[in-house]
Amino acid sequence: MEGRKKILVGYDLCNEYAQISCYSYKTYEPVSISDKDGSGIIPNVLYLNSNNAWSYGVDAIKESQEEDGTVINDIFGKINSGKVYKYRNESVTGIDLLEKFLRRTLSIVKKHFPNDLISNLVITTKTMDKSLVNALYEALERIGILKDRAKVISHSESYVYYALNMGKELWVNDVALFDFSKSSFTYYQISINRRIKPMIAGIIKKDFSNVLDYSMINENIVYAFENILNRAMYKQIISTVYFTGEGFIGEWANESIKDLCQGRRVFIGQNMYSKGACYAAKEDSGDTSLHDYIILSSEMITSTISIMVYDKSKYKEIQLIGKPMLWQDVDESLEIILDNQREIEFTIRNIMTKDFNKINLILDVLPERPNKMTRILIKAICPKEDRVNIEVVDLGFGEFYPSSGKTWKLTVDLM
Repeated sequence: MEGRKKILVGYDLCNEYAQISCYSYKTYEPVSISDKDGSGIIPNVLYLNSNNAWSYGVDAIKESQEEDGTVINDIFGKINSGKVYKYRNESVTGIDLLEKFLRRTLSIVKKHFPNDLISNLVITTKTMDKSLVNALYEALERIGILKDRAKVISHSESYVYYALNMGKELWVNDVALFDFSKSSFTYYQISINRRIKPMIAGIIKKDFSNVLDYSMINENIVYAFENILNRAMYKQIISTVYFTGEGFIGEWANESIKDLCQGRRVFIGQNMYSKGACYAAKEDSGDTSLHDYIILSSEMITSTISIMVYDKSKYKEIQLIGKPMLWQDVDESLEIILDNQREIEFTIRNIMTKDFNKINLILDVLPERPNKMTRILIKAICPKEDRVNIEVVDLGFGEFYPSSGKTWKLTVDLM
């Protein structure tokens, strides 16, 4: 490792394509790297030719047009299916295909930096589907990149990293992003709470795919587009607006953007997510510029849940959920011993606004036992991003007082 440079990589992985950025310590910003055609966009396609040799991206498409082989796409779908696929004489799973694609595309980094190793890699995807995230970590481990130098984040989180690494004059107020891909039309808006330390950069997400989709580009799309812009930014104090996605390639939207975004800075580009992931890799490497901020993606819960307990002659709060995390990852638990109580008070506190709410759960039909002889288990999971399911289980007290098997359940809507 001695003498090798630190290579920070941001990798945007979609079901249709991938983009890669590497951080430049000459320009102090991420730089997109390309393979064959110089566009920086790598089709998410594999090809198995008649000699059982694999190719990817532009080469895969080119070879498929010149000879009779097997084209493989929709790798995400194959991961979710869990099936085994047979191509010629080779049996593979979706994770196997993902490994092949990652191994070959990351070789582009090796071509640009032949004597260096990737020190931090952040992959960003549109959604944080658990099966995809797990598959990514497994595929990366197979090619020698473990979790200590790899992370998977959502598009919304990489967008926050990107926006906050631009000039501060661009995010004096809120920052907006319109993402128009072949599969969806999504709006993101970053708000920063500067009244607390550390400051919190949170994001809201709105899906307008039912109003406008990619098939409308050749039709009368302008009215629907202008309606979305007006609805999304109505009465919002926004400094800068970004536009990304295949849907904004071309001239059709330029006039509407110019008219509706007057007085705001406007940027249109196609590599924002990979560059944002690259900035995230820079933060993970310890070379941080955002140490004063907590970054919350739209997939993270923004509330904590605590319980008031009596400990060492005083009351104090203990955390059931104490930090922002992906809602899919919430699986928290704690045990407490009841002290003359048949009721538990939960405090739900929004970390962005500091607003809070208290909810009581009555432990009815609790077996009669001497005081401090009832131990309970409290568990919390999230079925969706704005809801927590809490379950309380009577554990009894060892051999003296066996568990009654009684459970109590509570659903909490997060603020």
